[in-house]
Amino acid sequence: MVPDGTGHQSITAVRVTTSEHNRESMDSREAATRVVDIISSGGLALVPFDVAYAFLAGSREPLEKIYELKLRPADKACPILVSREQFHQLVNAKPEQIARVDKVIEAGLPVGILTKAQWENDLARSIPKDCLEFLVSDNRVGLFTNMGGMSEDLLSIATERGVRLFGSSANLSGMGNSFSPEDVPVQIVEAMDIVCETGACKYSNPDRLPSSIVDITTGQLVRRGILHEEIERLLGG
Repeated sequence: MVPDGTGHQSITAVRVTTSEHNRESMDSREAATRVVDIISSGGLALVPFDVAYAFLAGSREPLEKIYELKLRPADKACPILVSREQFHQLVNAKPEQIARVDKVIEAGLPVGILTKAQWENDLARSIPKDCLEFLVSDNRVGLFTNMGGMSEDLLSIATERGVRLFGSSANLSGMGNSFSPEDVPVQIVEAMDIVCETGACKYSNPDRLPSSIVDITTGQLVRRGILHEEIERLLGG
């Protein structure tokens, strides 16, 4: 791990594969820059987070490709990757509901949050309108934060460029998360415009638990995944 100048520790030895280069090694800041370059050009990326290997997209065509590659049901929205600050910009809930979930975010735990969105701000308006049908379900969005791995570098660079990041775990729907490059189905890897690898994910587990997801309105977990006991303790405290 090496500092990136902001206090964040960038991952070293990210192995990056694109159509032009095969398995170059670099730190996560440089790898994230490559990823955002490709996403900005309409490409689709495979990246490592602490919770799983994941797809990342920033526009309609690669979002459509995610559904095709993982056989994802059309009515199941893709989450938006956000920082804590962006969570506060996009969330639309009562102050006490936000404060309850914010304890989980402040603790640095990876979590997904189902919430109504606040659309009247520059961040929300920067989301491409033709992507909204893939991101909104039952008038709610999924905001995923503290994903670890490369996520901080990706969010930092994407935010600087006004790029929004949307995604999903890189696996066939219903088959459990991919916790290593070898877990990702070959047909998914071959369809990527860029592939980043860092070995096994931090929260890989034999039960193939995904990230936990909380409904901000009720404060209850609608998916009891990784670290669910600690998250539930913070939500109830």
